[in-house]
Amino acid sequence: MLTLNGGSVEVDLHQTYIMLFKEDLTVRDLLKSCSKVHLADDNKKVLSVNDYTPLSNEEWKLKVNGKQLLDDGMDMKLRAQDELEILLTLR
Repeated sequence: MLTLNGGSVEVDLHQTYIMLFKEDLTVRDLLKSCSKVHLADDNKKVLSVNDYTPLSNEEWKLKVNGKQLLDDGMDMKLRAQDELEILLTLR
């Protein structure tokens, strides 16, 4: 499952998607497969969600099962029951 969450910054941005799971699916693979999410050219961070690009005092954070993903977590393999959240936060 993928949740897009604008938090208190973009309250209208809150959507949940049930995504197709496949073996060896990584966080990066899931994000790349979602047309609502745009990654940087190096595929290491989220640039925009639903065409919203964070302001200079905002940033996208990734969480898996409620726990914040570390910078090197894009290659983490997901399980079928995992929930990925993209959350807009203030820096």
